[in-house]
Amino acid sequence: MREVIRVRDFPQSKVQEISDATGIAFNVTIGYFNDSRHNEIKRYIPKECETVRTIDLLLVEDHYMLNERLPMTTYFVRNYKEILKACGGMNIEKQMKIYTKREDKYVVRYDRTTPLWDVMKTLWECKYFEPISYGELFTYTTDLYKQNLAPFKDLSYAPKYCVQLKKKAESKEVNKNKCKFIPEHVFFADFECSTDGFHKAFNICYDSEDGSVSESIWGQNCATEFLERLPDKSLIYFHNLSYDINFILRHMTEVKGTPIIKGSRTMQITGLYKGRAIIIKDSYSVINKKLKLFPAMFNLQTGPKEVFPYNYYSSTLLANDNRTGVISEACKFIRDADTFMKNIDSIKGCRIDENHFDLEKYSTFYCKQDVRILREGFVKFRNDILKEFDLNVYDYV
Repeated sequence: MREVIRVRDFPQSKVQEISDATGIAFNVTIGYFNDSRHNEIKRYIPKECETVRTIDLLLVEDHYMLNERLPMTTYFVRNYKEILKACGGMNIEKQMKIYTKREDKYVVRYDRTTPLWDVMKTLWECKYFEPISYGELFTYTTDLYKQNLAPFKDLSYAPKYCVQLKKKAESKEVNKNKCKFIPEHVFFADFECSTDGFHKAFNICYDSEDGSVSESIWGQNCATEFLERLPDKSLIYFHNLSYDINFILRHMTEVKGTPIIKGSRTMQITGLYKGRAIIIKDSYSVINKKLKLFPAMFNLQTGPKEVFPYNYYSSTLLANDNRTGVISEACKFIRDADTFMKNIDSIKGCRIDENHFDLEKYSTFYCKQDVRILREGFVKFRNDILKEFDLNVYDYV
């Protein structure tokens, strides 16, 4: 089977091969969001054996899925916001069964189901689908392993459809200069994120290699604004890229080459953003120590003691790029309130009044401190390796 389904783009002609191999008949409904084309139905029946079962599939935008009936109505989809507002306390499964409204009351029919394609077409018409970039596709991973799958009871198989070992392909000469990325600008960066619910970046700080550029960007669009500022052929380091890449990759125009990933750790990704080439690397893969150990390792200045109310910086507080925080509320999320108050007073322009402080200035101060420590430690490490072994760390992962 794996020899048949080998690529992401699966041609319809292969469905017949699967049908012949398994004895399964397929009814494939081809749906088009464009109203100028009518839906098509294609049937694939085993040619050399009896049909053991029939499966209904839906093919939309090159994606195959089971064409099942869903326990919901198109009325629910079209009037979702109004229903949610009026029936917020109602069980969601019950809301999905609402099919009409009579005398200002929503009517529920528990036996109502709707074909998958009708639901998808309605979602499309209501503009609930949003385009995603290539970068976002790369970040999505399956959660199939989390499901309780039925155990295999029948272990019989057809030997001719098993994976066969193939001869190793002959190596071809590759133009190394064409594949190699030579950075002309080096930056070190770090995101600050809200951690309640879905993690969202609200601040990014970054330094150039020599520290001549030291900037911060505040707000929900900080990741895209950061990419906009990057010049062509930039190399960016994050300490623990596996986390920070989630806020960058979805905005990239294209991922080039093969990302370097080891286990759960993302080590390097090369791509394009609006025609500008960028390469993003994980500094932790080079120096696998926590950032708080850098000052002792590389004899660096640490700066003021960090007291940061991470859980206070919630997505609700930061909505609409809010910059004003309440000191008394923030103190509930820290242990050392005295140091927190001293830090607010020591950061220029951070205190707004007796009980309010600037969220951006406080966050940026400590984020910049982390970026500075990362930059100074990494550059010192790189210079030492270059001096002793004539090796440029920037060329390695």
